[in-house]
Amino acid sequence: WEDICEDAITVRGDSEGQESWIIGGGAYHAGDKVVQHNGCGTVNIINFYAEDYGKLLRSCG
Repeated sequence: WEDICEDAITVRGDSEGQESWIIGGGAYHAGDKVVQHNGCGTVNIINFYAEDYGKLLRSCG
């Protein structure tokens, strides 16, 4: 992703113990955050490149 406004991706987990994966990719120029995690579970991020960003991940809980 390039020139991100609010966030590049929002992950919603509805179940405790649920896992979400972001494998590979990248993000550039995110004034705020790259990934927003809303809900239960775990977000796993591997082999991901980020440049010029506020936060890589923000979780609501």
